[in-house]
Amino acid sequence: MKIKEFQKKLSEKRIDAAILYNMETGRENANISYLSGYKGYGFLVVPAKKSPFLIVPLLDIEYALKSKMRFYIMKEGFIEKIAKKIGMVKRIGVEATKFSIFAKKKFSRIFKKARFIDISPLIGELRMTKTEKEFEIIKEASDITNKIMEKCINNFKNFGTEKDIYNYLKIECVKNNVEPSFDFVVASGMSPATPHHIPTQKPLRKGFCVIDFGIRYKGYCTDITRTVYIGNPSEKERRIYNLVLDVQKNAIKNIKIGRRLSDIDKNARKEFGKYAKKFIHSLGHGLGIEVHEQPTISSLSKEKIKEGMYFTIEPGLYFPLRFGIRIEDDIFIHKGKVVNLTKVPKELLIVKPKNF
Repeated sequence: MKIKEFQKKLSEKRIDAAILYNMETGRENANISYLSGYKGYGFLVVPAKKSPFLIVPLLDIEYALKSKMRFYIMKEGFIEKIAKKIGMVKRIGVEATKFSIFAKKKFSRIFKKARFIDISPLIGELRMTKTEKEFEIIKEASDITNKIMEKCINNFKNFGTEKDIYNYLKIECVKNNVEPSFDFVVASGMSPATPHHIPTQKPLRKGFCVIDFGIRYKGYCTDITRTVYIGNPSEKERRIYNLVLDVQKNAIKNIKIGRRLSDIDKNARKEFGKYAKKFIHSLGHGLGIEVHEQPTISSLSKEKIKEGMYFTIEPGLYFPLRFGIRIEDDIFIHKGKVVNLTKVPKELLIVKPKNF
């Protein structure tokens, strides 16, 4: 997507070439996909001052053709092939978390004097701000996400279990020709107190029900959460829900280009007052070709808000063995404005599932 910008960063860091690889059949390396459009098995080689190229197996040649990048078929001696194309370079960029000890040994035998440098932060920085083309895709993805979530809430009378809701969302993804961006969370009764609760076949229980849902569309992810109420909430439950809602709305109002992301998180925690310790995760996270990427919106974040950023705002309160509440919207900084892409209503909604 931003291959020339990446090459410029390599030059600035005096890195001769970057070598990224994916050795898992049926999966893709997000950074390879981002830089080249290639989603298969193999290697992406990006010299700082020469044309990038792929090395791929015959089985994934269709992916290589779709990427429109120059490629070579993977045969024995492919590391030697890389060395022949880029020369005996001394500073090689790799993804530290994916560069295994085995891979390092193999590459070190060919590139005998090479030093390996982690280029993950360089790519993360590129991915953190999106282009106009990416915005258009993300906007389409958000429209589909909103439609499915609203339809799900409107069909609550037909659900009897958390798994019913989970399966409904999965089926709607198939109907809309999109993939889930993560394993959805559906949590009722005391379960919302566990943010990553796995849906069960047990009957839906009275109280707050958290639905955390997202899709992947044309390679880009969404991630939204709505909390509805099953039964009749008490005044205290209403008050706590509205506190989460106010904190979420105020956090979005506080978003401005140039402001520190850490300040947005810190302000949200202050607004929770005596309940601040019940807010047990960061205020949000970046979105893009992966459902979690830079930036992180936490008190430790170092980044400032920039044009083209795409991230969630998702405050929540969690009371163990009682209940939990989370409200999450997807935000895009577009042409200097804060665009909330999540249109699903978030005022407290009382729902009546099957058998209630």
